[in-house]
Amino acid sequence: MEYVLSIIGEIVLTGTIAVLSYSYKRIAKKLAEQEKVKDGVVAILQDRILCIGTELIAKGEVSLSELRNFENLYSVYHSLGGNSTGTEIFNRVKSMDILTNAN
Repeated sequence: MEYVLSIIGEIVLTGTIAVLSYSYKRIAKKLAEQEKVKDGVVAILQDRILCIGTELIAKGEVSLSELRNFENLYSVYHSLGGNSTGTEIFNRVKSMDILTNAN
């Protein structure tokens, strides 16, 4: 009887290890995919920050609504680990004169 219980224990243990191993691989794959998606979002946000920021800087002034939208873009970009290029553009836009007759 001990022999049968030992075999059953080994089977259960082996099955548990197999399930855990499979689960770990799936989770690791999902995390890698999620990291790639995050990197893609950061790249898109950086592109938008560079494009919009360059336009605003060339214009020389910014409306309050433009500044708020730009701050929202930058906030997400920064929270996702965006680099200093976006921060430099953001700081330049933030220091610009705000139009008082625009929203």
